[in-house]
Amino acid sequence: MNQLVAMPLWRRRGPIVALLFLIVAAVIGYTLFKPPAATYKGPAMHTFAVAVHANDPGDQLPVFSLQEGDSAEILVLSKTPGMLMVHGFDDMPNVTPDHPAKFNLRADKTGRFSLHLHTNDGRQIEVAIIEIRPRN
Repeated sequence: MNQLVAMPLWRRRGPIVALLFLIVAAVIGYTLFKPPAATYKGPAMHTFAVAVHANDPGDQLPVFSLQEGDSAEILVLSKTPGMLMVHGFDDMPNVTPDHPAKFNLRADKTGRFSLHLHTNDGRQIEVAIIEIRPRN
């Protein structure tokens, strides 16, 4: 004759208790070891360097990428004397073969801007592209 053996209450609920234990352990583990939230990195300071040479129409110019609010110092070497310019920005340093120029820029406008050299003999030489993206 088969006898029914009554199982203790804790044995019948063992799988449920084990599952609840795993869920609680997972939540605690995630809370303790979760990756840090992304933090805002404010405006950055960038330094770029470029040498001026006469460009052919198909030449690729270097592109200096910034985000809105960043600052940049662009060091420019040139064998041809003249004045550096980016339309829309105030800094217009002179460059000579003996004296590299430092072009300082605060990225307060967004868009693509041409850094170019106005030579003392009247030519204009494209030096680089400055790309300023909006800060999200």
